[in-house]
Amino acid sequence: MNKSDDRTEEPKRVPPTHAAGDAVGRVFNVAVAGFAFGFLGHWIGTKFGAADVFAVIGALLGATAGFYSLYAHVTARSKQDENSKSP
Repeated sequence: MNKSDDRTEEPKRVPPTHAAGDAVGRVFNVAVAGFAFGFLGHWIGTKFGAADVFAVIGALLGATAGFYSLYAHVTARSKQDENSKSP
């Protein structure tokens, strides 16, 4: 009998640099979404004469979408981690 058959498979560990890069990417996603939607809101607002209001609304919508994306990723990742730990 082979000794490698007796071992239980350990969960795959992610290097700290990869995990940090993933986290920075997610935060960057939130920031870019807020900026892009804010810029779009400002552009639309100039057409209607209320650039500041639309810029704030756009930035809030973008940040909300970015945070939702971050939340969805974190919850999916935690469920994936829980499933890999269960026997």
